Amino acid sequence: MQVSAPSLQQGEVHVWTARVVDDMEVTAEFAGILDHVEYAKAARFSYERHRARFIQFHGILRRILSGYTGIAAAELIFVIGRHGKPTLTRIRECTDVHFSLSHSGDCCMIAVRRGYPIGVDLEEVREFPQATNIARKHFALAEGRLLKSLKGASQRDVFFALWTHKEAVAKALGASLAATLDRIEFEFDPLGYPRLISLDGNRTDLDQWFIQRQQPSSGYVGAVASPHACLKVIPRVWNEIGHAGSRATPSRARVDADRAPIGT
Repeated sequence: MQVSAPSLQQGEVHVWTARVVDDMEVTAEFAGILDHVEYAKAARFSYERHRARFIQFHGILRRILSGYTGIAAAELIFVIGRHGKPTLTRIRECTDVHFSLSHSGDCCMIAVRRGYPIGVDLEEVREFPQATNIARKHFALAEGRLLKSLKGASQRDVFFALWTHKEAVAKALGASLAATLDRIEFEFDPLGYPRLISLDGNRTDLDQWFIQRQQPSSGYVGAVASPHACLKVIPRVWNEIGHAGSRATPSRARVDADRAPIGT
């Protein structure tokens, strides 16, 4: 089955959200369109639920990209970059379709853009006692000091804001997250939005970056990033029969006044 995707214009980013479905038939159907590499990765999971998540989310990715390219989902061919980022093979229908997939818990996000690289990251917000240690070792110095000054939910939320923003930027660059965590630096502006202030030591020419917080579902936070400006973000919701709802959003989202700044 090929899903008809909505028109994707230059300057638009479509951000799809999907949840895992507790249905063995759905999982089996998606497994049938994966390639041998994806299927082998799925087989490595010890728990059936984790295996089903991987199969469904990668199957959904194929169905969505099929709609944008006009190529059958099972026939799409991915090339894996040096740092693990997949891209579509450079055939006529795929040359300008860029995408990024991230999943955490029972939820996934897929960002799609024409013409320019895109990165997305999603995390299930949870207690994370290692936050300050990770920040001290791997974040920029100012980010580490900020996290150390916070406690409880504020520290947790800011950590996941920074993490998702950093990973979205790293994915957009096709770079190794481990090698770039401390070279992608954010600060929070007066409204509580994370703002990119340094990239590999460069503190200029960052205005062209598009970076936006995403909160696809209660208990999850994410970020989408691209090195080129975006005119409009259109959220879309996937379900097992491929219907989608959408609503255009401006390039920045409001932050709840009663919450600590949390990003992307």
